[in-house]
Amino acid sequence: MIAIRVLRTRPLSHSAALALGHAQLESVFFRADVLGRYRDDPRYDYTLDIGGEIRAREGTPHNTYLTTFSIGFDSDKDNHEIVVGVPLRYLHDLSPAEQAYWKSFEHERQDWVLHPDWVRAHLMGEFPERVSPYTAVLMEMRLINDICEAIGYPRLFRNLYDGASRPTDYGYLIRPTKRELFNFIEQLNKLLIDNLDQKFFVRAQIPLTEERKDGEDNTYQGQRGTMNMLIEWMERTVRHDPKGMVPSAVSILKEIRRARSNVAHTLRENEYDPSVWKEQRRFVVEAYLAGQTVRQLLQSHPEAAAVEVPEELDEPKVWPF
Repeated sequence: MIAIRVLRTRPLSHSAALALGHAQLESVFFRADVLGRYRDDPRYDYTLDIGGEIRAREGTPHNTYLTTFSIGFDSDKDNHEIVVGVPLRYLHDLSPAEQAYWKSFEHERQDWVLHPDWVRAHLMGEFPERVSPYTAVLMEMRLINDICEAIGYPRLFRNLYDGASRPTDYGYLIRPTKRELFNFIEQLNKLLIDNLDQKFFVRAQIPLTEERKDGEDNTYQGQRGTMNMLIEWMERTVRHDPKGMVPSAVSILKEIRRARSNVAHTLRENEYDPSVWKEQRRFVVEAYLAGQTVRQLLQSHPEAAAVEVPEELDEPKVWPF
């Protein structure tokens, strides 16, 4: 893994650091919540994945224009904290007021590791080797819909959220709080469960209703949830599953739905908890594998061979963080 480290005392401003002879590509690491100002304000165009970008829209008080930054990690795999790494060259482009804002979030440690694929693309002029699990989820959704169209089925997902449609708060947590984690789980629920189209299940001959009884023991036909219909379709379609991918997909979908329901119906105090970074990784990786499982089941259809699978998903080339 490529590692670029920084550990030194810095001048009062990032522009001053350059003037004093620090290297232009020397990176400074910040607490991830430095991004909160931009993520939560619609006056900024903001993206965050392996790397990110911030652009102030016209009329925004702070004329922020940060063309690139990287997610940073600890080389100690037991520490799952996320930080933000920015080369001095790009910090220099910020206004003095914005530099002061970023300076206030500088991490007390400066020995973090930049994401290796960000280093390849921005510092070494090479192509990235893989995609993040956050991006892989969105890529699988688009591929699933492409396969559906190829085999004559309605699209499984009503909406796609890759590219410019990607939600700004879908990605790495910038604060280690339970509220941030619950918000992320809600995003997964909206992407993978609430977003399912009943028309797919009609074509797949999955019943949309089921027999139920009311409080007086009267029988009626109740509307089924789309998650339960997807689970039935997977269990009907699978023929050979030695690795238990379908049960794993079922498990994470139910966990996402259950966590979302608990949050929606319970008043909870926010809580600072660094372990949520590790928990988020588990959720997003298992969600990606669930999408992969659905796509591979669809690929069992003979006409699915006409759809080209991106190399990142075919091999696959997906980072586990």
